[in-house]
Amino acid sequence: MSSRSCFILAVAALLAGCGRGRIDSSTGSAQLETTSASRALGLDPPPLPPPPPLPPPPSLTPIVIVEEPIPQAPVAPPTIASMPLGPTLPVPTPVPLPSLCAVTRVAMQVLVIAATGNEPSLGAIQQALGFHTIPFTTWIASSNPGMLTPDKLATGCDGKYQGVILATGNLAFSADGGLTYVSALTATEWLALRNYESTFKVREISWYVYPGVDQGLNPPSSGVDTSASPINATLTSAGRSVFTSVNASNPIPISMAWTYLAKPSDPNVTPLLVDGVGNALASSRVTSDGRETIALTFDTNQWLIHDLVLAHGLVEWVTKGMYLGEFRAYTEAQIDDVLIDDDLYVGGAFRMSDLDFNATRAWQASRKATAGPNFRLAWAFNAYGADDSDPLTTAVTTYSGDFHWISHTWDHTNLDGMDYATAFSEFDQNDGYARSQGFKNYTTMNLVTPEISGLTNPAAMSAAWDLG
Repeated sequence: MSSRSCFILAVAALLAGCGRGRIDSSTGSAQLETTSASRALGLDPPPLPPPPPLPPPPSLTPIVIVEEPIPQAPVAPPTIASMPLGPTLPVPTPVPLPSLCAVTRVAMQVLVIAATGNEPSLGAIQQALGFHTIPFTTWIASSNPGMLTPDKLATGCDGKYQGVILATGNLAFSADGGLTYVSALTATEWLALRNYESTFKVREISWYVYPGVDQGLNPPSSGVDTSASPINATLTSAGRSVFTSVNASNPIPISMAWTYLAKPSDPNVTPLLVDGVGNALASSRVTSDGRETIALTFDTNQWLIHDLVLAHGLVEWVTKGMYLGEFRAYTEAQIDDVLIDDDLYVGGAFRMSDLDFNATRAWQASRKATAGPNFRLAWAFNAYGADDSDPLTTAVTTYSGDFHWISHTWDHTNLDGMDYATAFSEFDQNDGYARSQGFKNYTTMNLVTPEISGLTNPAAMSAAWDLG
């Protein structure tokens, strides 16, 4: 080995033995310590690069809280003026003809025909079909004069509609302010419609009629404005088979609607709904050409009680109980204002009794067979109305375990403009009463505010939160 080789190995050994970094005992980290020998040989390691700059902190997007206004519910349904009707020229009756179709089919859709589109009854019809999610077509006759032709109703042996509903009988309307009335369909259109109904066995309802020959009724003995003189109508035995969902033991009040009083002139007319002296307010009829019809002699709109009561039965009848759609009646299992009284829409006030409360207990027990053993109504209560000598209070406290209980505040005061202290007292007093009486199935996690108020009032909501 040459002396030069030995020198290189010696330098390598020197670097390996003396040029190693030491452990800094003060920090416990390995740090590189450069020796004088390595510096002398020009073997210093290159300086470490500076650490990369820290990334800037993420920008923070400010959270903006927008208070959206909550619309107030209407205090009462809107008032829609009822529309009087008048007689029109008789509608032509088709001559029965043998069908050319061995088999007929109809589409699962209802045809709604209105004279002008402004009839109050039209909204009731459309809402009734909408509640059942039934497809329907609305035909405004006065906007399509002479255009209701057979091809609009059927193609060959395939009918386009399973039922027909007329907003008014004979599609009557007045162009001179009620002095005279005419039909919005021509004689040719009527024949096309009636032939279609006869051929395809399609039922027809006249949602509001001026009684006459076309309905098999006598001319009206009088017209009544039921806004001033409501009529309590009752279902006949035939009517009970049509309106199966209606409690026939109670009268059906007809109010806020023009009503015409008439009795049948045709033996093929069957009264379904009558007043106290036998006037046929709703009636069915089988015509000479085999068509099935129903006629109502009172006006209506979608907000009136008598329409809400009868609409389901009418829809079921005109569709023969088969339609593309679904109808469900929901029972809201929450009852407000227990222990206090409530104002009535017609005036006065009403407070339920212990008999009412116990009848509800019995009803709930009878429904558990189908709704399930855990089905319970929820009572939203106001303890301001409680009294130890009150039979209702005794029933409530005795059988509290049968129901759910929700605080409705102490005395039902509107919370919209209430300060924190007053709101807290409203919640606290009601809560204190429930706890003192040992209400079962009760928690402050639930709250129903009076009139759905206070939801945009921070003071009231803070008080509710602080109470739990």
